Amino acid sequence: MKTLGRILIILITALAVIGATYALSQTTVFSTVVGQPMGGGELEGRSGPPDFANGQNAQPGEMRGGPDGSGGSWGTVGRNLLEIAAIVVAVQLLWSIGRWLKRTVTSLTRRDRLNLSRS
Repeated sequence: MKTLGRILIILITALAVIGATYALSQTTVFSTVVGQPMGGGELEGRSGPPDFANGQNAQPGEMRGGPDGSGGSWGTVGRNLLEIAAIVVAVQLLWSIGRWLKRTVTSLTRRDRLNLSRS
């Protein structure tokens, strides 16, 4: 139960960071800083903020997500959270297995020491 609580805290923290980043990216100050390159370049003359779901070089109004128009930024966020959750669970399982093995080896070693001292 303690492990599940830790995993939930990590996921909630990740969601808060993602939400704060998304909220920040919607502000005009952030869009102005990111949307206006320093010096000339291929983005010169382009109106509007960049579309992060399509990448920096996408033109405004282009199709979002996959070829069928699905996906988008929330689909990407959900997929990334699932990947993070899977990694956290895998690491936690490996750590728990390692701890169990260490306890098992320690108890076997203690039992052998007790048997040797009694002989």
